[in-house]
Amino acid sequence: MLNKNFKTFVKINIASPDVIDKWAQRLILLRTKKNKKQKLIIGDILTDKIISNEETLRVERRNSILIKRMFQYKGLFCETLFGPLRNFNCICINSHRKKKNILFTSCPNCGITLTSNKVRSFRMGTIPLIVPILHTWFFFSNFNILNLLLDIPINLILNLFYYDFSFNTHNKLLGLLKKRLKLSSNIKMLTSSTYEQILIKKILEENVIDNKFVVNLTIPQEVLMKLLTDIDLQKEISYSFNLIYTNLNNDNFDIKKQIKKHRILENFYFSKTNPAWIFLCKIPVIPPAYRPLEESLLISQEGSPYDSESASVLNSLYQNIIRRNNSIFNLLKNKNNCNNIFIFNEIRLLQESVDFLIDNAKLKNIKTLNNKPLKSLSDMIKGKFGRFRKQLLGKRVNFSARSVISTNPSLRLSQCGIPFEIAQDLFKPYILALVNTIFDENYRTFSVNILYKILTRLIKNKTILLNRAPTLHRLGIQAFNPILVSSKSIQVHPLVCSAYNADFDGDQMSIHLPINHLSHFEIKNLFGATKNLNLSSNSDPKLTLSQDMILGLVYLTKKNENIKSYSFGNYFENLDSVLLFLKNKKLRLHSPIWINKKNKIQNKININSFTRTTAGRVLLNSLFIK
Repeated sequence: MLNKNFKTFVKINIASPDVIDKWAQRLILLRTKKNKKQKLIIGDILTDKIISNEETLRVERRNSILIKRMFQYKGLFCETLFGPLRNFNCICINSHRKKKNILFTSCPNCGITLTSNKVRSFRMGTIPLIVPILHTWFFFSNFNILNLLLDIPINLILNLFYYDFSFNTHNKLLGLLKKRLKLSSNIKMLTSSTYEQILIKKILEENVIDNKFVVNLTIPQEVLMKLLTDIDLQKEISYSFNLIYTNLNNDNFDIKKQIKKHRILENFYFSKTNPAWIFLCKIPVIPPAYRPLEESLLISQEGSPYDSESASVLNSLYQNIIRRNNSIFNLLKNKNNCNNIFIFNEIRLLQESVDFLIDNAKLKNIKTLNNKPLKSLSDMIKGKFGRFRKQLLGKRVNFSARSVISTNPSLRLSQCGIPFEIAQDLFKPYILALVNTIFDENYRTFSVNILYKILTRLIKNKTILLNRAPTLHRLGIQAFNPILVSSKSIQVHPLVCSAYNADFDGDQMSIHLPINHLSHFEIKNLFGATKNLNLSSNSDPKLTLSQDMILGLVYLTKKNENIKSYSFGNYFENLDSVLLFLKNKKLRLHSPIWINKKNKIQNKININSFTRTTAGRVLLNSLFIK
């Protein structure tokens, strides 16, 4: 019976603000000045400082506890948020190792959880943003969600988020978005040109006083986020479907864009995702173990505070976001004494700093350090040296090997040749178990003949997997029965190469050896080369002759009547005599001959009949008879 908690698939979805909070928020108990315990929810990072050189003194009854913080409280490396630096130790002077009853709980003085320092590799934090910021992937990508769902031109969206425009145009656009909140779902589906024709007059009538445009502070990110939350996905999907159906034969209607919009709406609806989640209200901060500081940087010179510029690139990007966020908070506090242009400029800088953190490569103005682009979160994930390919996928294991491939037509379709040196290391645990002797590092000094006999006995009932990168489809990994070869390359049958898309100009393949009996049974029946003779995509045969094989068959079966007959004549009794003459080079492949073909009539009488053919065709026919 299957376990209820067993997962059969992995689902990737847009994280909601509540889910981001669950990643980081934790409850701790702190002791107040009146010696009472107070519950606090922590998880937010509020300061851009990393190293703290302050010493705080908290006095308890009978004892004075000195708390020395190495990292700033509520900073990017705070021990209260992410866990202790030393196992089961907090930053108080007295140690908690002997008090087992308080382990795995938070220290009442400094709030650090008394646990292993391994928690710093998976505990996350969040940066609460004053203004919702658009995620870069949903703007600078193959499709712009705001452009498709709200029918706003991309240039107008760029002006709203990056403020590269005159101030009057900005207020017109904001007024346009304000009016749009009050429209019904049918009017929402109109294009941007109709909005400008219908609504700009009303906006100008309300906002123009004495021929001067009145400035009202409205943040466009909040307005667009409110628009996306108010979208009724079910009504929009039905309206979009009817719009596509009624305009199938309309040449002036952009049906491709509408179909793309319909698919995006369906994806949001069936994945139970709110379109407003493309705006980030909180920035998740990855654990400090994945963005470490250099040890030499932790030592401050002459007691000076820590220099933030010498931190790692990712930490500097997080610090930049926190600084911009705090400056917006201070400006909004003094809104009456501050011009709105400064507030909009700080929001633009915050949007750019979030873009630099998520994906620096897609931006026009790439942020650089020493003329080198900063490595963003997307750069850490993607590519050959990203997190997925370097640490999650394709890791090296003990029962694997790799070598160049070469062809061997004498192999069976289900066989592959493994070099003897690779087989020695691949099957080393099996050799030790069979011989019941512990070899040292110099076990290769033993007789090669003994090892060869042991290996031939071991691999007799074994099955291995051959994989060629990139594994684009299921036939990129196939199972074979190994045989030992004296060469230093992996030998495969030439007909197998079409499924691998491999040739013999230096291509490499990796060998994987399954360990338990269940995996052996599985790969024999599912991954065997003789079990997968057709392509799964279109059922075409994967074993197709090509290139030198076709040329060889044509050359072998060719006939040349101009070749002169030999003194012994052109008549042969059986196949063996023809093959004997070919071996002694007394007969050519293309020379016409007569060969005896015995026929039985009524299973009694044998009649000799000679058939006209060539020596090459007889040679080809002998292979089929075998």
